[in-house]
Amino acid sequence: MKTTLLTLTLALFSFVTYSQTNVPDDNFEAYLESIGLGDGMANNNTVDTSKISAITSLNISNKSISDLTGIEEFTSLQTFNCSFNSFSTLTLPNGNNLLELICQGPNITNIDAISTHTALTKIDIKYGMVSSLNVDANINLQYLDCYDNPIGSINLLNNAQLTNLNVYRCGLTDLDLSGNPLLTALNCIDNNLTTLNLSSNPALAFLDSSLCVNLTSITLPDTSSSLSPLYIYCTNCDSLSGMDVSNNPNLYWLDVRSSDFQNTLDLSNNNQLSYLNCSNNMLTGLTLPNPSDLFDMYINNNMISSLNLTGCTGLVFMDCQYNSLTSLDVSPCSILQELNCHHNSLMTSMTFDNSALKLLYCNDSPIATMNNTLSLTGLLEFGLWRCNLTTLDLTNSMVLQYVETVQNYNLNSFTLPSTTTLTEVYAWGSKLMNLNYANFPELQWLNIGINMLKSPDISLLPKLIGFWCNQNQLTSLNLKNSHNGILAYMWADDNPSLTCIQVDNVTYANNKVIADDWRINGLEYFSENCALVGLEDFQLSIIPMYPNPTNGKLTIELKTNTNYNLTNLYGQEVKKGMLFSGINQMDISYMSNGLYFLRLESLDGHTVKKVVKE
Repeated sequence: MKTTLLTLTLALFSFVTYSQTNVPDDNFEAYLESIGLGDGMANNNTVDTSKISAITSLNISNKSISDLTGIEEFTSLQTFNCSFNSFSTLTLPNGNNLLELICQGPNITNIDAISTHTALTKIDIKYGMVSSLNVDANINLQYLDCYDNPIGSINLLNNAQLTNLNVYRCGLTDLDLSGNPLLTALNCIDNNLTTLNLSSNPALAFLDSSLCVNLTSITLPDTSSSLSPLYIYCTNCDSLSGMDVSNNPNLYWLDVRSSDFQNTLDLSNNNQLSYLNCSNNMLTGLTLPNPSDLFDMYINNNMISSLNLTGCTGLVFMDCQYNSLTSLDVSPCSILQELNCHHNSLMTSMTFDNSALKLLYCNDSPIATMNNTLSLTGLLEFGLWRCNLTTLDLTNSMVLQYVETVQNYNLNSFTLPSTTTLTEVYAWGSKLMNLNYANFPELQWLNIGINMLKSPDISLLPKLIGFWCNQNQLTSLNLKNSHNGILAYMWADDNPSLTCIQVDNVTYANNKVIADDWRINGLEYFSENCALVGLEDFQLSIIPMYPNPTNGKLTIELKTNTNYNLTNLYGQEVKKGMLFSGINQMDISYMSNGLYFLRLESLDGHTVKKVVKE
């Protein structure tokens, strides 16, 4: 009886010992205990083998684990995530059931354990320090991501099932993909590749080879049988001079900006292309598909001399600035909404039939003709600097909000729409004698300086904040709009024939001049009704005052006794008194150098003069 009892006790003890798995890492054990895979006893370095051996998925990422001992008994594990821990060498479960391995993080240096797991379909070791990677045994591998690992080289000839490959910044000088006919996505950004042959990869749907500055050639596969759209990114490839996409009718997205593309980019077979960016290259020609599904097109900063947009009926955005275009016809692009065509130094004409166009900017091009601008009924913003137009008619642009027609030195006729939507008009630096701006009640900013205007009148512009009419041929100026209080900036200087400026309040106007927010010649004066100003006021405004600038005494000739008040730039009074009929001298030698304002007031009227002390 005693012998039998002892035998049963030993057998029971043997069974308990057999059921435990050693897990020496306290963080690893604590986590297993927390998810019910332990033996119920904290910090005893053991867990229940029968529990862990049945688990099919385990995520121990970010658990500060330095030792994976015990993982061997997770024999049923299929999905394992052990990213961002402290261990450097990977340990994996016994058996061959593991299908997906995610082991990211900068501490990983060795993953040789994958060689015995031939069932693996996914390996993700992003952000590691693995310098040697052998996947020869992983014949079922479909997804491999070794982003930012210094592997230097990789052999993928045994991985015929591979569909997704990410070797971003892996230090590769060569990449042989001839054994991967199912490959659909390739990311090989920022490597040292000189050539890339993808002719054996007809299922390719995504390619990003950007920042491969030594890459001189890419051979694309024939994807004409593919039903998936093809996306190609190849930006900042400084040595890549071209790309043949003629066998890729499914090309949907092409971004080759800032590379070294030269000669002509032929896209005639790419009717499904929706997005094109070939900006910042050295292209001299571009052949677009017809018909075309192009939606966005960036071709700026090249040397393209002509552009046929006949088939681009779906184009919504185009940037073709900094090219060598001689003319531009966007009339086929019926839904075009935004066009930037700055700095085409040879472009003399443009043609429109674009009611959907909202934003049009075309500065620094010698455009002499704009055909059918009356079609621009949806235009919101218009910019045209330094062109050769003589006439411009935007009559039908009834929703226009912003206009810049600046430094168009030949422009002598400009017609704006009769609309309530305009808030900003900048038309300075032309030869305009007239401009129909008077009936824009929402206008806030108006610059018509450096033209040939004579009698600007803003009396019907109550919301005006800034107004410039300097360097014209003004003989009269009406600023009286009952809202001078919000007219923060006004320049009317360099108009020698201007004598009277009509304003809401003379005192307010003079104070704005003193603050240098309003600028005038100093010979004209303000009045609340210029029509009633008499000869005496005019004579007061042309008072001789010399020398100015002065370093001592200022001579002032008056025809009547006059009160004066001298203030500095900050409006502080520095001198006041009475001047008398005849020649007066005012000593300002003791004052600091700078600009002062002398206000003169007599029975004949008042004026403000600028005085410069040197």
